[in-house]
Amino acid sequence: MNQFLSYKHIENWFKAIEEGTIKVCKEQLLLKNYLEERVFTREDIYFDKQMVEDSINIPAQYFPFELIPWEKFLQCFIYGVRWKKDKTLVFNRYLSLMGRGNGKTGFASWNNFFLLTAKHGIKNYDIDIYANNESQAKTSFDDVFKVIKDHPDLDKKVFKATKEVIQNIATNSKLRYN
Repeated sequence: MNQFLSYKHIENWFKAIEEGTIKVCKEQLLLKNYLEERVFTREDIYFDKQMVEDSINIPAQYFPFELIPWEKFLQCFIYGVRWKKDKTLVFNRYLSLMGRGNGKTGFASWNNFFLLTAKHGIKNYDIDIYANNESQAKTSFDDVFKVIKDHPDLDKKVFKATKEVIQNIATNSKLRYN
């Protein structure tokens, strides 16, 4: 089995699809086939397992919930599947189309938090949250703000957090909403 298919979050998601443990749309089946046949067989890409693990484990220390299987599966592509030639991400756009109550906002908050950290590896990383209106955009921002304020080891030591901007002191990365 190759490095992708044997990674726990990819393997678990594919197994759940194959066994019918979760109901998926035809696009999920097409994605699975595409990944197995056209992506995971390539010789010019690799899997950065450590980056995926960091993107799951670092926020897990602070957030009051855990990622669910589809979110862990998606983390593999947001952080892990990379070109060998320059270590950049193979996938740089994502569409999560699903109904209400499936964790999209929490997932965005989780990733916004991780993108601010030194483990993400990019200094001066600016994150702007956009939505149909300001109150929608502010939801994910407020989630990250609350996580920071609820953990004294983060507040003022790792992050400077105001109601307008959250900044990682070491990386100078910033989170804002519009």
